[in-house]
Amino acid sequence: MKSEDISHLLTREHTHNIIYLAEDQTISIQKTLKQGERIKCLSGLLWITAADFKGDIFLNENKDVEMHGAKRIVITALKASSFTYEQTLA
Repeated sequence: MKSEDISHLLTREHTHNIIYLAEDQTISIQKTLKQGERIKCLSGLLWITAADFKGDIFLNENKDVEMHGAKRIVITALKASSFTYEQTLA
């Protein structure tokens, strides 16, 4: 399964940009998430796993997760999905 690294999209300038995934599409985030950084599912169903993070996460519509300290995150759409990456503005 090929995974596209979207770390370059996860900057303050791209906060709240919507990322769309087709069913079974997988992307990765090759950075460590900081406190206040969240992944919010807007539609569909996401399966999220990360190195050094206890357990997998399943997010459906209108749910979000803060994964402080998670690194090498892999997100797979179990059905066509969309999500945003959000940062708490300090």
